[in-house]
This record gives sequence, structure tokens and C-alpha cells, in this order.
Amino acid sequence: MNKIAFLFFISFTLFTSCQKQTFKNIDVEEVLGTDYFPLHIGDWWVYQVDSIIYDLEKNKVLHDTIHTTVKLIITDTFSLGDDIQAFKVERFQRAFDSAPWKALDSWWAAKDEVGAWSNEGNLLFQKLTFPVKIGRRWEGNAHIGEHVSLMVHEDILEQVFDGWTYRYVALIQPEKIGEVSYDDVITVREVDNTLDAPPTIDYQKAYSKYAKGVGLVYKKWILLHDIDTSPDPSIPFADRAEEGFFLEQTLLEYHVQ
Repeated sequence: MNKIAFLFFISFTLFTSCQKQTFKNIDVEEVLGTDYFPLHIGDWWVYQVDSIIYDLEKNKVLHDTIHTTVKLIITDTFSLGDDIQAFKVERFQRAFDSAPWKALDSWWAAKDEVGAWSNEGNLLFQKLTFPVKIGRRWEGNAHIGEHVSLMVHEDILEQVFDGWTYRYVALIQPEKIGEVSYDDVITVREVDNTLDAPPTIDYQKAYSKYAKGVGLVYKKWILLHDIDTSPDPSIPFADRAEEGFFLEQTLLEYHVQ
């Protein structure tokens, strides 16, 4: 069983891009939608990350709230072969605005005309598929493999990435996120098992928003587990969950060439 520490997911984002190309006066980025995932060396993004960890300890559910700021900086490139260029993304973290940035780790990202990928904590996610089209679906976690578990504090969420089907649910929408207004935002539903019926044992909801020419501007993940095999459905899941986490990530500022 693979176990991935929650630290890797405190800021769960990456970005990719390439320069615009034209062919017979057709803007390839415009047609495919690759400019929702921009990347150049020197680009950076700063996020506010808020999370709540659910932890069952001595028959009592403890809610550990974490507030932090995370910065991603594109620092280098390397080849993945087949003319695909990958970009190194270094991550930094600080607890408050006046604190110095502390290095966390580095990830990498890449894209082509098919899709955009990010390798985060040695897990390869396909964040977007091209061309961007409403209702289009893809298996964004297909490269992770089955039965990967996520370690949250001292608990383990089993097979947490299994069965996710990503889908574009909103395109070209003006939206205000945090204190910033964006003219063109797309929304990706990565998983949401609350749509058909109220969940009983596992609650999974994950959405990400990307702004044109900016990259990821917002993400919200709620992954909770109730170990009670006969839960009371009248109690809201967030009130009876015993394991898991809530994560919200909002773009504060950025520089994209």
C-alpha cells in the first residue's frame, strides 16, 4: 500500500504552459485552452491555504485547523522525451506575512496538445485535458494507480484517489475569487460523490478553478471518512466524520509572463 503524507497536499497545485504558436492564423492556445495552464521560468503564484484535519483520538474527534501561505516558483526546465518539456516548480511556505519563506519541496509539470500534468509528491495528476470543452471527462488520476492511500495525521484514508472522473462543469465564466475578479474562469469537478445520493461512509468532493492566462486560482477538497458502519444519515457528514480533511486554496497574487 502506498501512503502519502498530508504535508504534500497542504498546497495541491501546479501549473504548466508553453509559448503561443500559430498555424494558418489559428491561435493554438485559444483553440485548445492551454492558456488556462500557463508556465514560464520566473512565474510565481502565492496562495492562502486553509485546512481542517479530522482525527479520531481517544474516541473523540479532534479538528486541527491550519492556516498557511504557499508560494510556487517556476525555476527550471528539463526534457521528458518525445519533445515534451517539463518545468520545475519549487514550493515555499510561511505561517504569516512577515515570516520568511521556508523551502518545502519541488514538483514538476508538463503539457502538450493532449493535456496538462503535474507530478506532486511523486503522484502524477492530469489536471486538464485539451481541448477544453464543457462536459468533457477524463481520468485525471489514471497515472497514480489503484489503492493509493493518504496519511492524514496518524490516520490513513484508504484508496482515496480511486474512481475519480474529472469533468469540465463551467467554462468562460467571470468570477470573483478572494479579492480578485477574473474575466474567464473554467471549473473542473474532479470528484463529487454527493450528487446522486447522500454519502454514508466516505464523503468526497474536489473542485478546481483555472483563470485564462493565470492558472489555478481556487481549489476546494473535502475528503472525509466515517468509520461507523451504520451511520446516522440525519447527522450532517461534517459533524460525524472521524477521519479526513477539508482544504481550501485561494490565489492571492501572481506574476505570469
